[in-house]
Amino acid sequence: MGEGGGEEEDEEGGFVPRKVSQRILRQAQAQLAEEAESDEEIELNHGLSGKKRVRFGGGKGRSVGGSAADTFLASTKKGQGEDEEDEEDDLEIDLEFGDDSAEGGSSQFGDGGLQRGQGAGGETFVDGVPDFDIGGAEGAVLSRFMPEEANKRRTLADIIMEKLAARMPSAHGEEGGEEGNNSGQEEELALDPRAIEVYTEVGRFLSTYKVGKIPKVFKVIPSLPNWEEVLFLTNPETWTPHATYAATRIFVSNLNASKAQRFNALILLPKCRDDIYMHKRLNFHLYLSLRKAVYKPAAFYKGILLPLAAGGDCTLREALIVGSVIARSSVPQLHSAAAIIRLAGLPYSGSVSIFLRYLLNKKYSLPMPAVDATVDHLLSFKSQEGPLPVIWHQSFLALVQRYKGALTPQQIVDLTALTGEHFHHGISPEIRREFSAAAAAKTSSTSTAPAPPLKLATHSSAVIPAKASKKAGGGGSRQMMEDEY
Repeated sequence: MGEGGGEEEDEEGGFVPRKVSQRILRQAQAQLAEEAESDEEIELNHGLSGKKRVRFGGGKGRSVGGSAADTFLASTKKGQGEDEEDEEDDLEIDLEFGDDSAEGGSSQFGDGGLQRGQGAGGETFVDGVPDFDIGGAEGAVLSRFMPEEANKRRTLADIIMEKLAARMPSAHGEEGGEEGNNSGQEEELALDPRAIEVYTEVGRFLSTYKVGKIPKVFKVIPSLPNWEEVLFLTNPETWTPHATYAATRIFVSNLNASKAQRFNALILLPKCRDDIYMHKRLNFHLYLSLRKAVYKPAAFYKGILLPLAAGGDCTLREALIVGSVIARSSVPQLHSAAAIIRLAGLPYSGSVSIFLRYLLNKKYSLPMPAVDATVDHLLSFKSQEGPLPVIWHQSFLALVQRYKGALTPQQIVDLTALTGEHFHHGISPEIRREFSAAAAAKTSSTSTAPAPPLKLATHSSAVIPAKASKKAGGGGSRQMMEDEY
């Protein structure tokens, strides 16, 4: 009875029985032994040599190799009667790899904190990943997707710092009148220290914003002449996705097309690209921001889609996400036609084909210049050697499926020949089938069309006397066309 009651009291009090604690310590010892063995194998494979020293509290070094579990058990037994928080404060671990770097020899770590080593087969490892150069056939295939040179990305901070540097007096030997004008402009464009403090605090608020009202001082930024500098004070790089969506709604609605384009290119696009790079997907609120940016179609195309395609460093993931925004949004026809013409004239990359495919699948009634530009874009690959990516064939198929009726006979002949030079086993036969179906439909329509009605009588106005035409002031022929149609 007494023993049973004591066990119940222990269970209620939260004490662990002795057998359970011993079992836990044995499991911890086995796990640490396995980790020590795996660390030794990594050292042998990567060429890392040296000792690992673990310092506890006072700073006396204890070399641990295969006895890491003993050290853990010793420190656990030593701290049973002490407070757990004090133990965490006193615990300090210092790992030292090798003595060569301390003695001035070759270090195992290069610049930037990357762990470098050499394997048994002579391969170079960087952070445990083989480091090798891509060349030959693999490099040629990779170059088909990405251009050789990519434009450098410019953030809002870079633009603002360039403007501030331009406003600084470049030469001290200028005339007095020019110096007076420059100083007057700087005084007009200078910000009040109180405004700097307020907008800096607004930036801190937006860095943790989730839901609620936006400060009114932030809503008046679009109406300011130096709105870019004021917006820079809020540090847009630290905004949460929720704050970015709220800011996009405010700026896209209140700015004109040219200013909204700058907001999209300098703030919204870098935020979306960084989020895709970090998480391999786009945050839902940033996706809503892109959808809201389509409210100004010209600003969306000029500030997001075209810079992304012309930059040269757009990944296929980014192109697919932005393309899905186009597919789910209603964009005016003329803006999309102008974007197609611009995309067709850019250097080829995978993102260009993806954007063209999404725009062509919108099923617009495109003007002929847009269709001709797309056909010329495809025919420019006629002299290209080697296989082309599948996304290029997909954009080719989208053009034929949607606009085969608008193509001229010569364009159909050229595109059919292009399918023979760049053949894809799954897409090229479908393109040829589309052309054959279009030709069969045209021949059937001409053969079954009813014959035009016979004219039993001639129009009395077919021949207009010279006097009548002079009296009508030269408008007899125009009137005749209106009567006929």
